[in-house]
Amino acid sequence: MSGRAMGLAYLMGVALSAILAGCAAQPADDCSRQVYPDAVIVDERFGDSAVSFVGVEAERDVSGKEIQVVRFRDGAGCWAEPVDRYYYEGGEPTLEASFIHTVQGEPNLFTIVSWPLLHVGLGMNGRLYSVYAYHEVDGVLAVNDLVVKNKELYGGVEGILGGEPSTFEGKTEEGVVALLERLGLE
Repeated sequence: MSGRAMGLAYLMGVALSAILAGCAAQPADDCSRQVYPDAVIVDERFGDSAVSFVGVEAERDVSGKEIQVVRFRDGAGCWAEPVDRYYYEGGEPTLEASFIHTVQGEPNLFTIVSWPLLHVGLGMNGRLYSVYAYHEVDGVLAVNDLVVKNKELYGGVEGILGGEPSTFEGKTEEGVVALLERLGLE
């Protein structure tokens, strides 16, 4: 290799190193819109990361959107760490809310997700709501079982269920917080 080619290779290496170092130092808050242009629903700042909720094409044999939850850590470049996915279930999921709230002294990232619900034969009509909570476990953003395995908190129907009116308190942030307080999970 000639001296000129070696010099050019060296300069390219320096430039590439600078680019990669810049990506690693990049705040996680900027990543979602770079990785998922025009698909980000909302970003939530959670600890040393940004958690993004992204509208993506359904994985299964349906045409529609699903919501993918990904995490970008500060200083780790724009590597999207998968957290969860809200699937197409009889209709597209809707992210109703995302917020941070404490469960037993530990910060949790909450989401409220809903789906359309219609089954005339079973007397169901309205929206099905599910509440999710994520917390840090050994460096991973994991589902908090205290929330998602609690039948009063995890979900419900707003509308008609079994031919009878049905309401679900956890369809809003205020409702979820009230349920947490009543269940002694704060």
